[in-house]
Order: sequence, then C-alpha cells, then structure tokens
Amino acid sequence: MIIFTGGKTAGHIYPLIEIIKYFDKEEVLYVGLKGNIEEEICQKHNINFLGINLNNLIDYQREFKKIKKLNFDFVVSSGGFVSIPALLACRAKKREYILLEENVVMGITNILFRNKALYVCLAFKYKKMRKNYLYTFNPTVERKIDKLKYKTSKRRILILGGSLGSKFMRDVAEKLAVVKKENEEIVFVSKNYEINNPKIVYYKYVDDLPSLIYSSSLVISRAGGGSICEILGMRKKAIFIPSSKTKRNHQIKNAKYLSDHNLANYILEDDFSVNRLLKLGNVLNTYDESLIINDSAYKISRLIKGALNE
Repeated sequence: MIIFTGGKTAGHIYPLIEIIKYFDKEEVLYVGLKGNIEEEICQKHNINFLGINLNNLIDYQREFKKIKKLNFDFVVSSGGFVSIPALLACRAKKREYILLEENVVMGITNILFRNKALYVCLAFKYKKMRKNYLYTFNPTVERKIDKLKYKTSKRRILILGGSLGSKFMRDVAEKLAVVKKENEEIVFVSKNYEINNPKIVYYKYVDDLPSLIYSSSLVISRAGGGSICEILGMRKKAIFIPSSKTKRNHQIKNAKYLSDHNLANYILEDDFSVNRLLKLGNVLNTYDESLIINDSAYKISRLIKGALNE
C-alpha cells in the first residue's frame, strides 16, 4: 500500500490526485485532515481516505502510532503539517518516501524531512540542487482539453480567487468590470466571496478549469504553485497577484521567479491599480520550454514504481 498525504489547500492535494491516477485504487490510502477539503476531494474521486485530527501534540503522537500500525510500503507527501504523522511513521518503519514541493520557498515540513527523502520533486528549479532534488514541475490536471466547452468570440479575462477564495481578487474583478470593453468578458471563479454583478460571469466552482483557462485570453491569479503550473502548462498569458498573507511570503517569491524567467508578470497587492494591470496585460512573455513539463504526474509515478520494484 502507498500512503499519499498533504492538505489544507487544493494546491497540496490535486498534484497527489494526479499521481494516484497511475495506481490501482486498492493500493492507495490518502491520509489527511478529517473534514477538510482533502476528504471532500478524495470522496469525489473514490480514493480510500483516513481522516486524522491534529489539534495538539498528543494528537500528533496518537495519529503517528495509528499510521505506524498500517501495512504500507511507501509514502508520497506534498507537505503541510498534516503530512508529519505519516512521514514519521514511514521513517520509523524504515520505508522510503518522496516529497513534492510546489513553491520556490520550501515548506517547513519538507525542510524537516528532505534529508532522508528518496527524492524531493520540485515545481521550480532551485539555485542549489541537492543530490536527491529533482526538477519535475508540478503535477497538473492531465485531461483532454475541451476546446469548445467555453468557446467565446470575446476576449475573456479569467480571474481565479484560489481554492480558499479571496476578497482582494473579487475586488479586482469588480474594478475591471468598470472599464470592461464590449468585446471583453470578465469571468470570476471563487468558492467563497460570491459576486453579483451583471458585467461579470461568476462561477463558484468549475469542474473543468483547464478548459476554461484554455479559452481565456488573459488569466489573473494568485501565485500558488499549483495555479502557476496549471496556467503555464497551457502557455497562457498570465498576471499573478501574490497573496501577502502566505507563510514565508512564498507566493511573492513564486511570482518573482516567474518574472525573472520572463514567464509571467506580477503585481503586489500594495502596488495594484487597474491601469497597471491593463498595461501588463499587453506585455508579451516568452516561454522557456525546458521549465514546463506536462507529464509530471506520470514521471513521478514511475519513480515510485521503480522504488517499489527494487
């Protein structure tokens, strides 16, 4: 059995879901927070789920002991504190594990466990690459794009609020709607912070986001690793507005990385203005194809299967 673990935001969860597709469901167990978004996503994809509670140190000890008793062979973690019990159990049983890191700034959990990881799969190239670091890009949704599903004759500007939603991004949509041209369409996607504006097309949830991204002329998004790779994987023109409230400013550093490599532009929240956004929307970016890997989930699945067959 292979344990997959990671949670709190969709950016930690969906990359694992994409890798799981290359395994039989019977040999997979997802360990995540009980009642959190990972449980909902696993139920939707019919993936075996073990819900844990982590409110205090005693909870961590209890869940570690529970997982240690399980008969598993390998662990794949995308980070977050929810991963700690499974990774500790993995090391206690002397099993191998792989870490996924979706940001320029490595998360605390991955820092704690990187030294003994079989591989640390990176969504961004680091200046200093350790022996067990692999640049794999971030596993994105590998599905056939429906080119007609969201087809429009207008210039679509797609604004993504992120898996947890964002009041700031809703405000961006509202401000763009004020200056919207007749040949433009403003689309806002956000689970929270609903919008009621006749000039804006609002979706609480889109089950085929890649097709919507494909049909858009410009994508405006937060700068989480999952969103970045989803958008860049389709070579879409994008402007990122990193959240100023993330731990260790990882979204801001993600956005700077993109700008440094001329992959996309970004605006800090404090510097935001509609005029600046519109100007950046006309700037052309280039794509270094070596930085974009569209079969990341498949390649990581091969690493896992290779390790299990040794």
